[in-house]
Amino acid sequence: RAADEPAALAEALVAADSAQLSMGGGSTERLREALAIYQSLGDLSSEGMVSGNIGCAAYLAGRWDEALDWFARDREIRQRAGSTVGAATAASNIGEILVKRGELEEAEALLREAVRAMRATGYNDGAAYTELQLARALLGRGALIDAVSLLDRISGEFAAFGQSASALEAAVVGALARTAQGNPSAALELLDQAAARAGGATAMLAPQVAEARGRALAALGDTAAAAREIDGGIAAARRLGM
Repeated sequence: RAADEPAALAEALVAADSAQLSMGGGSTERLREALAIYQSLGDLSSEGMVSGNIGCAAYLAGRWDEALDWFARDREIRQRAGSTVGAATAASNIGEILVKRGELEEAEALLREAVRAMRATGYNDGAAYTELQLARALLGRGALIDAVSLLDRISGEFAAFGQSASALEAAVVGALARTAQGNPSAALELLDQAAARAGGATAMLAPQVAEARGRALAALGDTAAAAREIDGGIAAARRLGM
């Protein structure tokens, strides 16, 4: 029983901070306390998980250098623990930041490796989300046909998994790709359909949706509506602490 008490305390600390982080706020003080406990217990799996959570907090706060350090640490620990899925998830997190930084070649290689590992172990919902980041990389380097094809496939997977928020995020990237292809009307239609299906899951993605809608409207020549979308997206990002 005495040996279980530190683990139970660490679990409670993780739950307390993770609940706040899922809503885009909170601190990592209790996560760091939990990390120290798991390190003392030699619990590699939990140590990696908490390192990843701290990385997510840094990412949401815009501290991407710090987030990359935590995700790299998570990946290394998971590899030592023999957790293929955990290591691939950490690699996916690293790849997501690299895509946003425009480091597309490195990101694409990392994301493809993570997808292979996830598909091989049957972690298909994680693989679909990783392929969403891969689609962003394809879009970034102008491989629009490949990006749209990939997004159409994983959008079906997200629907089958009941993951409406991820489906909406895929629609955002798909809308950006369609605007880049010269079809902004299709981009707006895609966003409207996905937002209607997502319902209340749209709040955290409001800035991304606004950007995609703004780009499509600007491409259509409706600059006033585009500006309103962008202003609304900036306001939403500030409310969410992004």
